[in-house]
Amino acid sequence: MKKYYSLYATPIRRIAFIVALHNAWFWVPIWVLYYRRFTGYGGVALLESLSMGIYLLMIIPGGMLSDVLGRKRLLILASLLACIGAIGAGLASSFPFLILSILVLSSSSGLYQASIEALIYDSLKSEGQEKRYEIVLGKMTTVRMVSCAISSAIGGWMYWLDPRFPWFAVSVMTLISALVACTIIEPRIEKLHDSFSIFLKEAGKGLLLLFRQQWRIAIPILLFGIFLTMDSSGLWDIQAVSYGYSSTQLGFFLTATYIVLAFCSLILPKLLRKIHERTVIFISIIFFAFLWFVSGNALGVLGAVLLIGRSIMSVMFDIKSSVIWNRMIPSSIRATTLSTVVIIRGIPYIIIAFSLGTLLDSIGIRPVICTLSGALLSLFFGMQFIWKSDKNK
Repeated sequence: MKKYYSLYATPIRRIAFIVALHNAWFWVPIWVLYYRRFTGYGGVALLESLSMGIYLLMIIPGGMLSDVLGRKRLLILASLLACIGAIGAGLASSFPFLILSILVLSSSSGLYQASIEALIYDSLKSEGQEKRYEIVLGKMTTVRMVSCAISSAIGGWMYWLDPRFPWFAVSVMTLISALVACTIIEPRIEKLHDSFSIFLKEAGKGLLLLFRQQWRIAIPILLFGIFLTMDSSGLWDIQAVSYGYSSTQLGFFLTATYIVLAFCSLILPKLLRKIHERTVIFISIIFFAFLWFVSGNALGVLGAVLLIGRSIMSVMFDIKSSVIWNRMIPSSIRATTLSTVVIIRGIPYIIIAFSLGTLLDSIGIRPVICTLSGALLSLFFGMQFIWKSDKNK
């Protein structure tokens, strides 16, 4: 009964291996530096906006294909597309060519996201172990963070040798990921859909049910998640670059960040199970907003520590929110519903990304960060007021 509790069990072991390979992001510490070889912060934000857009655009069809055709096939396709996109990014000689390559790489991320968590949960559920999902998800997050930590240190050094090397390393890892995905035996899900129209109708009913019966927790998770997505999609990395770190220093800084997050991902699920879900969400948001504001007024080592603190709050928020979503969503539409949630979180950033990048070029990152942290706090206290008013009624 305990075999799925450990990452050493099959198929969880193979899924963990895919997570490690797919998240060997050698480009993480250097992507802003690499993009700025072709453009300024405005162009960086534009490319990141387009990247987020294609990622979200692939989420819904990826979720549908994952539910209808299978998670395994989506993982294989995602890995192959990532391999092609990474090679193209490394060979890019112009900004348009870089845009095309990054968009291919981003589409692979959408397909991967649409299938991986659903595959983990369904693998556990097929053995009656879905209650251990939170623990296994924490361990998977630890695997992801360790992979990112190692690849970040190596990627910063690779960039110093040759700016193309981090992208070529990603292509090798994702190709291996595709081969490993071929060996997975996919568990059966509750049912398949006869047509996309029926599938979409049922998925819409699932979302409507969430917001009718669980709005007190569903709406805050989505709204707060929008701010966290904006931070993780570009602001975090741009702020790290603004502190003046070199590619090698960024590599080691990201490595330290991921090591801390790996440790937190390992211990947080056990600790958070003893605390009410809404309390965890609220604590993570309050501390995130505070660290966001302070980091906008910090430099050097202190700024780096505050950035790590923001990442810890994001991980805590995402772990608990993932548990909440998976518990409320039936497996037959789980992948699509989770994908829709990701899209809702990302759309606002796509809309404002270019304007945000232009602001960063013109007025700097400090006023932008401070304004966003103030908006997040205002939203939090506004939601508190609504909840209290509703409770009084």
